[in-house]
Amino acid sequence: MVKTLEPMTTGSISKRMIAFALPLLLGNLFQQLYNTVDSLIVGNFLGSSALAAVSSSGSLISMLIGFLSGIASGAGVIVSRYFGANDEKDVCRAVHTMVAFGLVAGVLMGVVVFLLAPQLVAAFDSNPEVIRFGVEKARTAALFYCLLAYSHSMASVLRGAGKAVVPMLIMMTFWCVVRVTFLSISIPMTHSIQMVYLVYPLTWSLSSIAFFFYYKKANWMDLTDAGGAKQAGLRAPQERRKAP
Repeated sequence: MVKTLEPMTTGSISKRMIAFALPLLLGNLFQQLYNTVDSLIVGNFLGSSALAAVSSSGSLISMLIGFLSGIASGAGVIVSRYFGANDEKDVCRAVHTMVAFGLVAGVLMGVVVFLLAPQLVAAFDSNPEVIRFGVEKARTAALFYCLLAYSHSMASVLRGAGKAVVPMLIMMTFWCVVRVTFLSISIPMTHSIQMVYLVYPLTWSLSSIAFFFYYKKANWMDLTDAGGAKQAGLRAPQERRKAP
């Protein structure tokens, strides 16, 4: 017998909340761990100045990531509201608005960081060499903030639909496993801090591609069993109006 997929609006509340919260907790934990691993790799192979530059610009990037993540999480509430109401049309509209806003916000933030990178990095460290490295890293990452915003937007969309495991797996795979593997191989081979700069666009691009294909191909708004019978999926407003 095939197990039927069920929305978060059915079944035990406590079980649904635990199953939803655990992937969020694990995802946040692994993101903190990869920052620690980054520092260990850079400190061991590139020296104290590179480590200070990664840490100072990393604080700036983490602040901006938190800002984008917060906006996306708030918008995800709108998606969950429409998803729980079985309103497919408004879910799609909310998703499109959310992604468009995230992309625009990512571009604007990237422009601001690129132009003001020396002043922003100098707020965290006064060493000229550290500032130089930090500005290079901040400006490289700034060019791809739109991809970061897209990934966070799509992660919040899926969480709003009650699917917290998929965003966790995508982010852990590309932002943690691929990132640490890339740095562990490239930095000992090249002894170049540019590898730290490149890992941001690389992992953000891969996660954006993964989210895009999942959104397009996975039929994530439909809850059906293997036989194709609709169990608890979304219905268009016209269909709901015809229901008794």
